[in-house]
Amino acid sequence: MKNYKSKFLKYWKYGDQDLPQCWGCYTQPAVDIHHLKGRGMGGDPTGVRDDIRNLIPLCRQCHTKTDNDREYNEKLKLRVKRFVDGN
Repeated sequence: MKNYKSKFLKYWKYGDQDLPQCWGCYTQPAVDIHHLKGRGMGGDPTGVRDDIRNLIPLCRQCHTKTDNDREYNEKLKLRVKRFVDGN
């Protein structure tokens, strides 16, 4: 399992085999832990992009939507920030 996925699951107290619900639509199981701000072509060797505020579980449909809809991506960033900050 990739480090950022493990980090996400541990932070939110999911087991290694758990699939959280999609935080975009709340109706489908997540299939990906998406980086809201992309890691870039070289990955993220320093782990800066793997911060918990940059990770969100998404279903395939919502993940695809983030690639094409900047406004939606910004909405998800705010949602994750509220979850992490407890608001």
